[in-house]
Amino acid sequence: MSKFDAAKFSKLTNIKNLNSSSLACKYYMVLAFILHLCYAVLFFVLKAYPIAIYCILSTIMYSVLMTHFKTKRARLFLIVTNFELMSLICICVYHMGWEYNFYSYIFTITLLAILSSMDYKKTTYNLKFAYVQFAVMIIMLGVLVYITDTSDPIYTYTGAHHTLLNNIGRIHNIVNVSTMFMLLVAYVNDTNSTATKLDAMNNELAFIATHDPLTNLINRRSMGDEFTKAEEKYKEKKAPFCIILADIDDFKKVNDIYGHDFGDIVLKRTSKIILDIVGDKGAVCRWGGEEILILVYGDLPSAIKLAEEIRSTIQATSFVFNNTYAKATLTLGVAKNKPELPINKIVTEADANLYKGKKSTKNCVVSN
Repeated sequence: MSKFDAAKFSKLTNIKNLNSSSLACKYYMVLAFILHLCYAVLFFVLKAYPIAIYCILSTIMYSVLMTHFKTKRARLFLIVTNFELMSLICICVYHMGWEYNFYSYIFTITLLAILSSMDYKKTTYNLKFAYVQFAVMIIMLGVLVYITDTSDPIYTYTGAHHTLLNNIGRIHNIVNVSTMFMLLVAYVNDTNSTATKLDAMNNELAFIATHDPLTNLINRRSMGDEFTKAEEKYKEKKAPFCIILADIDDFKKVNDIYGHDFGDIVLKRTSKIILDIVGDKGAVCRWGGEEILILVYGDLPSAIKLAEEIRSTIQATSFVFNNTYAKATLTLGVAKNKPELPINKIVTEADANLYKGKKSTKNCVVSN
């Protein structure tokens, strides 16, 4: 049986960022920096100085973004990057026309617009950021179409330069596909990682809902489910079961003499011993206070034998806390199931037997 780990649960619930996606965004900026640097050299060689100067300024911008990148600023950086790419498309298409494929960056822009709608700290989406960027891109393309339809490109190239730009246009497609693949893989990886964390959180929450936080035994509500299983098993297979109700003797004195911290140690250790002895023969729950209820499958003699093993083991155990040693004992009441009685009546019988033991010698097992 797993145990609740508060530190682990705190770590699981602290889903602050999507590490792979934010890392992919940073790598994208490195790629954009290199690409714009190459563009700057290319357009200086081609004497397209306005585009070259723009690429130099963009290179400086990407160097600043890279050195100041933080996950919590990923959205802002992606939006800035997107508008830079839109500006690059505008300036290149305006000066050289559509044939060299610079407009293909619209595919990367579309993906970046969606990713920029994510809050990387809260892992939530605000799609208005994507809608605004997409609308700006559509308007930009419409204006570009209008301008290029009514005027000729400022720079035209032939021969080797024309072939070079055509080949670079093909490279644009490769860069776009590679960038989108990298970002989508990172996003899917983070989605899977988040799903795994959420599954772990759900498991921890399920444990909290069904177990006692001090002893890690199941709680009364979960024992109710075990009761239902036992009754159904009896109806189907006539499998007998018994209820054992155990109570730590003079537990109030333990708390008064040694303190409540020591009392908690006694209760936790006792619960662990009982759980180990019962094993897969039944279920153990904290019934209330220092009372522990055991549902055990089998007939009455086997349940009495199990109860006696628990009693003798607790009697032989020394409980230690801060170099303080103490002994504790258990009184146990046992009752077997009866077809004519609901299970709550069987619990009442076990409780009555426990009460008899408490009134007599304590540290004993009492049955019908």
